[in-house]
Amino acid sequence: MKRIQLTLLFLFTVTFSFGQAQRNIVIEEFTGTWCGYCPDGLTILEGIETANPGRIVALGMHIGDQWDFAYTTVIDTALQVNGYPRAGVDRVNYSGGNAFVMSRGHWAGAVAARINQTASCNVGIISSYNTTTRVANITVSANFVGAETGDLRITCLLAENDISSSQSNYMNADQSSPWYNMGNPIPNYMQKDVVRACLSADNFGDAGIIPASVTAGNSYSKSYSFTIPSTWNASNVKIAAFVNKYAANGSVVDITNIPIINGAETELGTSVAVENVSEISATTVSTQPNPFSEFSFINVSVAQTAPVKIVVTDILGREVNVICNETITVGAHQFVWAGTDNKFNELASGTYLVNVYSGDAVKTVKVVKQ
Repeated sequence: MKRIQLTLLFLFTVTFSFGQAQRNIVIEEFTGTWCGYCPDGLTILEGIETANPGRIVALGMHIGDQWDFAYTTVIDTALQVNGYPRAGVDRVNYSGGNAFVMSRGHWAGAVAARINQTASCNVGIISSYNTTTRVANITVSANFVGAETGDLRITCLLAENDISSSQSNYMNADQSSPWYNMGNPIPNYMQKDVVRACLSADNFGDAGIIPASVTAGNSYSKSYSFTIPSTWNASNVKIAAFVNKYAANGSVVDITNIPIINGAETELGTSVAVENVSEISATTVSTQPNPFSEFSFINVSVAQTAPVKIVVTDILGREVNVICNETITVGAHQFVWAGTDNKFNELASGTYLVNVYSGDAVKTVKVVKQ
């Protein structure tokens, strides 16, 4: 049991740009249990997530197995996927990979080429989940900090983590691979970010919510209600949402003009709210290391002096600790959480949510305690 909880504050001088949105990258990985190279794809994808904490929305698009359904098939066909694993990065063409959907050796480069480009909108998610009825109520908001034109849509998906299954493994004899000698097939492979449902009425997003011409400062939202099937593990379900464009030549999707503008994800029953565009775009949050064993450093940057509250909750949204509840000044601040509750009792290993409230806005970062 830890008897000491640290709250450390370090101040730095930083410069912020207003009217900009941090871009999160949506990676649609096309995969399947039959795909022998897909475990290597997972390793690469997890490396990208580690290198860009809180900035990647990963979606496992299963094809040809038990998690293949209408949505994954339609997107697979539209993006002209011709091998597995393949991945799309925000559905934009990456010249290094010379494709909209690339082999795994190009994923990191495509993310690096796009992630520092500012986005024209932030995406917020507010959700609640009733554990008795298993009904999830979700509202996705698109909050524009720049102008956009075109057929703009909101897409909302549900994905499930850690589904155990058999998985083909061509890395079984490769001693340099983390999948070496794990079996072919791997008997208890944990599938990650498996897309289970599309809540949008159309596979390419809900049309008519966002007008064809948008200016900075405007916000739009779409609400959904969905009953989580009893066969799903609700504790492992996440909500993924993004704002995207749609274009077609007749009945054929024009893949050159369907980019994802920005995205977000959060655990079922939690929120990544963007109620105030200027406020939330001026606040950034990250944690390191992640996963952590002893201390998690929570980095919060604000562009104006404001009251800030940092609350750690468990995966079900129950408060376990309040790290900060005070007004902080302009700049970058670092807090330390020792993995304890409010009474300094060490918490169990698992996933926790760091929620940073500033005014009417909240940003949530998932952390894993080992």
